[in-house]
Order: sequence, then structure tokens, then C-alpha cells
Amino acid sequence: MEEYTTTTDGPKRTSSTSSQVRKTASVASLPSPPPAIPLPPLPPTGATSPTQGVPPTPTGGRPTSHDLALAQIREDQEARIQSIERHLKAERQLTSTLEEALTDLEGQSKKIKADCEAWKKRAQELETEVKELKDRPQQDNRWRDSLHQIEEERKKRQDAERARTHLEERMNAINNKKKKKGSLNCF
Repeated sequence: MEEYTTTTDGPKRTSSTSSQVRKTASVASLPSPPPAIPLPPLPPTGATSPTQGVPPTPTGGRPTSHDLALAQIREDQEARIQSIERHLKAERQLTSTLEEALTDLEGQSKKIKADCEAWKKRAQELETEVKELKDRPQQDNRWRDSLHQIEEERKKRQDAERARTHLEERMNAINNKKKKKGSLNCF
């Protein structure tokens, strides 16, 4: 099987056996890097392992990857439980706030309905009173006569006002004619 490598000139063929030799030679010549995280100290003999309820590991007290995975899962679950509890507490507070608001609104609604009924009753009373007052003038001629007198006086005042306005206009016209004649005599 042959392997292709790309160069600036184009694809170039190399044999897979020579590339394997080069790879193994370079890997064998390099030392392994030190661990990125320092290892934890070994626990004293007879002590329990860092995970609860798990017997000590046969590797000298260092937890295995399985134990670390279990511990990580447990921490994740505890974090999720705490998050869910926080959300539940917030939901309960919101629910209580909404219940209080609902109670307040129900009380206001009842009060508004009572006020509405009172206003309806008052409106009906006033309508009844208006009907009675409309019917009363037919029964009481004095009230109707006084209303007729008021209308006549109002008409007389309007006529007098129109006559006064007409008289003022005529007086102004006469005064304007006299002024024009006097001004012509001045020249």
C-alpha cells in the first residue's frame, strides 16, 4: 500500500514502509513528558480512599478512573439537584406572589362590581326622577307658565339687542358721512 504526500510541486509518492520506519524512530528517541498535574500524595496505610464507601484501590491508594468518574457524576448530580432546588424555590416564590396578586385582584373585582351595582341603582333612581319631572309640568300649570314667561323675556332681550345693534350701525354711518363732508371743507 502506498501513501501520498503533498508538496509544492504536486503530489509525491512515498512508500509506507519508509514512513513507518521514520515514525517509530522519532517516537523511540523522545522521552515521555512529565505529567501536567502533580499526583496527589499517597494516603497513610489503613485510611479510606477519597471516595466514600469504596474500598482502597489496589494501586496504592490512588483512585481509579472509574472512581473519579463516579465522583464526577455524583458532583454533577448534586449540582443539578441544587440547581433544581433553586429553581423550585424561585417557582414557589413566584407562585405565592401570583396567588397574592390574584387575591388582591379578586377583592378589587368584588369592590368594583359592588360600586357598579350602586351606580346602576343610582342611575335608575335618577331616570325615574327625570320621568317624574317631565310628567309634572303637565300637572302643574304654574311651572309651565313660568317657563313660557322666561322664553318670552329671552326673545324680548334678543329683539332689543338686535335693535340696539342696528341703531349703532346707523349712528356710525351718519357720523362717518359728517366726517367726510367736514374733511372736504378743510382743503
